[in-house]
Amino acid sequence: MELLTRNDVAELARVEGTGACVSVFLPTHRRGGDTAADALMLKNLLSRAEDALVAEGLRRPEIEELLRPARELQDDALAWSRMSEGLALFLSTDEARAYRVPRTLPTAVTVGDRFVFAPLLRLLGGREHYLVLTLSQDQVRLLHGGRHGLEQVELPDVPSSVEEVVSVPAGRPSPVARALVGGRRGRAVFFGHGASDPREDAVQRFLREVEAGLKDVLRDRDLPLVLAGLPHTVAAFRELTSYPHVLEKTVDRHCDDLSDHELHELTWPIISGLRDRRRAAALSRLRELVGTGLATTDPAAVERAARSGRVAELVVDEAVPRWGSITDPTLVHLGTDTEWADAELLDLTARATLAAGGEVTVVEDAGLPAGIGALLRY
Repeated sequence: MELLTRNDVAELARVEGTGACVSVFLPTHRRGGDTAADALMLKNLLSRAEDALVAEGLRRPEIEELLRPARELQDDALAWSRMSEGLALFLSTDEARAYRVPRTLPTAVTVGDRFVFAPLLRLLGGREHYLVLTLSQDQVRLLHGGRHGLEQVELPDVPSSVEEVVSVPAGRPSPVARALVGGRRGRAVFFGHGASDPREDAVQRFLREVEAGLKDVLRDRDLPLVLAGLPHTVAAFRELTSYPHVLEKTVDRHCDDLSDHELHELTWPIISGLRDRRRAAALSRLRELVGTGLATTDPAAVERAARSGRVAELVVDEAVPRWGSITDPTLVHLGTDTEWADAELLDLTARATLAAGGEVTVVEDAGLPAGIGALLRY
């Protein structure tokens, strides 16, 4: 199970008209007895999806194959022990994806010819979610989260300390490392003589391996990354990393003994300040450009522009219609349930914007006439 990225959503947003698509959303618990109740809720939502698919004329074998990945997840005790605040699943004949979401989601399932993303807009467009990388010679941690906290991301291919990469034999002055066959990833280290600062060489090699191991984890992500650690270590890693979203502001202190909660308290002010500036900038640009042909706050015009790929940035008030509630399970037949027409229209607009490579920004108290606006490419 993966953490959701905007690139994932952009790919899924392009799936339309290719057969039955099922989107499932539910709030989850990180661990403990409540995870059993979460699994039961997923079972109930899948049963409702199955009934809806039968009503649409799909054959039982087709339905069973479409829902099979979610049924397997339903019975996966290990997966439920590793949940976050929410779970999103997207199921079709060609796609089966499950994502842990660090934000509480409504309890809902939709059935139609496309996937739905409206319940995720506050995650995707709130500009609140971010990454933290703590760096020291004894520990490396990557954490992901947002306003309500951080959780660690598994790093199977990243060394956790310098000692995993090199080890200095006792009693050998001025050692220099050179790689030999064997050891971790097929490489070991032998120490001879002649290096002016072998420990620095070892740390540099360690940081290079950290960077190499993080590439797969960070690939296709666009979340801001806060570096945390002693200044010289952070500066050395900054020179090595190819991740393009590393922030200038850092946490300049030794972090090995800090809890996830303490790291959140140190890093959230950095992200919330960045979020507020970006939201204010989007609203300011929107207000300045309305009336020039490069921005609109008319919902029908926004939808038309999104469908034609003209929306560079969709601005949505946080108070716009929500898709269901946390406690009451919701089933939506796309295109037929008038109760959810406004939410579905917003979803269609956001999907078209994301599919065309545009941005979605969710703001509080935006003051927009209909709660929505768009900055246009042309």
